[in-house]
Amino acid sequence: MAGTQALIAFKQSNGDITVKTYDLVSYRSIVQSKLSFEVSDLSAEFSDAVMKIFATWTLPENTTVVNQVWQVGASVVNDRPGRHAFAPENLNAKGELKLAEMN
Repeated sequence: MAGTQALIAFKQSNGDITVKTYDLVSYRSIVQSKLSFEVSDLSAEFSDAVMKIFATWTLPENTTVVNQVWQVGASVVNDRPGRHAFAPENLNAKGELKLAEMN
């Protein structure tokens, strides 16, 4: 979705699973870019038809809620993910993630 800062995992043409960061500024182009917050230790795995993404985020101090979206992309061409469908179930695949303070 435009306006989303995303971690996108996909299978590359060489068969390896990768995860990359994207600041999605339009629906026309999905271009790898940095996010407005620090993300490290990126990895992904694919098993039993499920893609799992692992990462460490450094969020601004006092962040208590982040919005999340999830999608199944339509394709990957030349190691670049394509945009997902725009059906209601795609556009409603979002929610709030409430964070707990760790001491």
